[in-house]
Amino acid sequence: MATPLHAVGVKSLNKSPGRRRFVELNTAEDFISFYEKMMPLVQTLPLVLLHKESILSELLSRLQLKARLSLEPILRLTASLSRDLLEDFISFLPRIADSFYSLLKSGADREPEIIEQIFKSWSHILMYLQKYLVKDVVHVLKVTIKLRYYPEWYIQEFMADATSFLLRNAPKEQLRKGVDTVIEVLTATFKRLCEDLEPKELNLMWNCLYNRIDDSVNDEDYRHLSCLLSLLISTVQINNGMKISDYQPMIERVRSFVQKFIVPSSIVVGQDNSEIVDKILQLMLCILDGLKSFNDMSTISSCLLQWTPVFALRNSRPIMEADSHCKSYLPEFETEKAVDALGIFADNLCNSDKAIRVATLRILCHCECHECKMSANDQPPENIMKTEGYQTHPAESHVMVLQLLLSIEATPLSISTSRKVILLISRIQMAISAGKISETYMPILLSGIIGIFYNRFSYLWNPASECLAILIRENVALVWGKFVHYFEECLSTFHSPHNKPDGQSAEVPYNSCDLVERFTSFAAPTSDSTPYATVLSSLLQSLQKIPSVAESRSRQIVPLFLKFLGYNNEDLLSVGSFNSDACKGKEWRGVLKEWLSLFKLMRNPRAFYRSQSLKDVLLIRFMDENDAEIQMRVLDCLLTWKDDFLIPYEQHLRNLISSKNLREELTTWSLSREFSY
Repeated sequence: MATPLHAVGVKSLNKSPGRRRFVELNTAEDFISFYEKMMPLVQTLPLVLLHKESILSELLSRLQLKARLSLEPILRLTASLSRDLLEDFISFLPRIADSFYSLLKSGADREPEIIEQIFKSWSHILMYLQKYLVKDVVHVLKVTIKLRYYPEWYIQEFMADATSFLLRNAPKEQLRKGVDTVIEVLTATFKRLCEDLEPKELNLMWNCLYNRIDDSVNDEDYRHLSCLLSLLISTVQINNGMKISDYQPMIERVRSFVQKFIVPSSIVVGQDNSEIVDKILQLMLCILDGLKSFNDMSTISSCLLQWTPVFALRNSRPIMEADSHCKSYLPEFETEKAVDALGIFADNLCNSDKAIRVATLRILCHCECHECKMSANDQPPENIMKTEGYQTHPAESHVMVLQLLLSIEATPLSISTSRKVILLISRIQMAISAGKISETYMPILLSGIIGIFYNRFSYLWNPASECLAILIRENVALVWGKFVHYFEECLSTFHSPHNKPDGQSAEVPYNSCDLVERFTSFAAPTSDSTPYATVLSSLLQSLQKIPSVAESRSRQIVPLFLKFLGYNNEDLLSVGSFNSDACKGKEWRGVLKEWLSLFKLMRNPRAFYRSQSLKDVLLIRFMDENDAEIQMRVLDCLLTWKDDFLIPYEQHLRNLISSKNLREELTTWSLSREFSY
């Protein structure tokens, strides 16, 4: 809030020399009307802060060409108001920029004096608010986009001068964001050029870009080189490289880049060129894509011969010995780093790609064992004597859990090996029940068990579901948050349009001689994992085995259910306000049945989070379903509320739902007013 001391700073609209000068010299109607209307509102700074919206609206409403005699004082007062309001003025910048743009478009762009007045006001605003605007340069660029792209070049020059003032004073982080935005703009500009011009007409653009890249290499300005390579990559990708008439200059530059930045004899030890190397590899892929579009196999073969040193680096021991950074990766497997490694790699174990899960488990099995603190329920006092001869050291438990998970994932699945894998899951379940696994490994064990669901072998799902239920029940405080987080991610993926049915992804043959196709096959192999609908059903079946845990955490369960039904949890206006596109298909109905089976196991739904909303959805939306099984499960859920008006009619409602009993029930059930229980 403003204080009496702040009142001294009211310079813009009260008793400043500038205001008195305009009162004495300016007799234009627009300024006089503004003066008379605003005078009572600007006596002190607190009043200005209170009426800032009204003051600014009055100022902007007078920025019209017909009020040309009042434009200069109005523009100066606008700049002075920014000096008084400071940070509170930032929210008005979009309106001010739009007003300036409208004023210029109305004909002021042909009036040199008015142009000077507009940009003098704008420059003062940026100067007064510099301290705050440099914190978010990208916001300023977005606000001024219409002015910066104004059709007249001299308007663009004025805006460039004003914007450059902020860029020169912005911190490095904001400059980086600003540069990224500039690159996006340049990329969009190049894209428009490529769309509108023929390939041969673009030679001038390519030559200019090549020259700038050569200058950056010669000057060793690698940051600028990285930006130029990003621009080049984005431009080459347009129309799969069909807009390039001659690839030879680009191939020559890639060859020189390989010699300078990648080949061992030219590596500068101690200098981080990884970003540039990454850009070079991306550019190589883009070139191959473009040559493939032209079906130029001879040039592709030539490129592969030139780039052979890049692929020979895989087992290049001299580079590893020369690079001191290679030694820093080995300590990651030491004892003090083991817990960090578990946290970093945990999410990989619930990835749908089996190869990622297996590779991650192999990495974790190499970590040195960590002396972890046992959880409070690891060894109950009454069981200490009973299990004393079977105590498992924390280090042993670490090796056991990870090795068991690796054995489960690495075993080829078939009817003959299913019993072996189920026994491995049972060993993990018994270790959890006996409290022989350290609490440090519980989150990664949760991810590992969820990952088992992605094995497309139904014999494993029920044992894994039981194991997961016991893990959550015994260690709910440690794993519940991670379980809910993964459930929400899985639900979002299930609703995603990219979650296609099986058999729709094209497979690339491995016998292809094309380097791009081989790389694509390696980077995005065809997946044979369990569908997300089945994984969701397995997770819900695990919760069905521990309904008390789910019921006590209805604040997380109910919003997830409403999200599954297509509702916006933050704004549930009515039962009918749901996304119907997210509630279609046989798979969705199967998961819905598992949700209903979970809710009917809970004892006190009246204590649920958003209990009434949940009840309304079940009653109004699903009781008239065509699917009798869904209707029956919904009825089971509604009966858990134990409403007096519903319980007496339970059997009648069940008979009405059942197709076998429907006819008989319609003829025998009396609904007369005299009939009552």
